[in-house]
Amino acid sequence: LGVDDRIQWLGPRRDMVNLYTAADVTVLPTWYDPCSLTVIESLLYGTPALSTLYNGASQWIWSPDGEGIVPSPFDENAKAKTDGQDTIGMTGRVITSPDDVEAMARALLELANEQIRAKCVQNMAKLTNMLDIDRHVDQLERTLADIAARG
Repeated sequence: LGVDDRIQWLGPRRDMVNLYTAADVTVLPTWYDPCSLTVIESLLYGTPALSTLYNGASQWIWSPDGEGIVPSPFDENAKAKTDGQDTIGMTGRVITSPDDVEAMARALLELANEQIRAKCVQNMAKLTNMLDIDRHVDQLERTLADIAARG
């Protein structure tokens, strides 16, 4: 592809913290990922992420209602819901589909802007408490208790 002089193929690594913090953005254009740890780790280490509506972790990159709910990739209006949205609370960019090359290119160009990345990083400060493992366990226990109470 003629990209060998621009890409370093690193193979398996044990120092992902160093790689996340050295990167400008993490890109994961997935077709199916219930909740990508790659995206969550990237955001927790302060690196904006680009993924798709097919990634459950995209709720931490962007949500139109501020509640962590993103449009379904099967929703006919999903593209309209993601295009032109206010990006104030975003921690990266979410595109509708991995095969939408134009949307991916636009998102990458936006994230190449240092000011936009800085705003994304600023927004990530809110995620630390939201993605805390203790909070997750507490929510899971409440959910299971609610289910058990329903019989």
